[in-house]
Amino acid sequence: YRVAREAAEQAARKYAQDANAKNAIPGAHTGGEPAWLIERAATLRSYFSKHPSLKNADYREMFDLGRDAALRELRQLVQEGYLRMEGERRGARYLPGPALGGPEE
Repeated sequence: YRVAREAAEQAARKYAQDANAKNAIPGAHTGGEPAWLIERAATLRSYFSKHPSLKNADYREMFDLGRDAALRELRQLVQEGYLRMEGERRGARYLPGPALGGPEE
């Protein structure tokens, strides 16, 4: 019984770590902008070369994120000037911001 309980607890801890990692914003590296931001910007440049706008669902699928993590990252990308948001709530669309070569607001 003890072995089975320990195995179940270990599996639960692993699952919790995986779930937390999926919804977390990756940590920053030692240089200026966080590493995840630089990686996301490169992928977004490629995305916007083929698509006019981005939805939250597109972003989640692209980076395999949960809804809350995607929203946090999108807000930070808007704040940093990588994206511009048009619309609100379910109708929100993201366009390239000045940091991605988009127009100034």
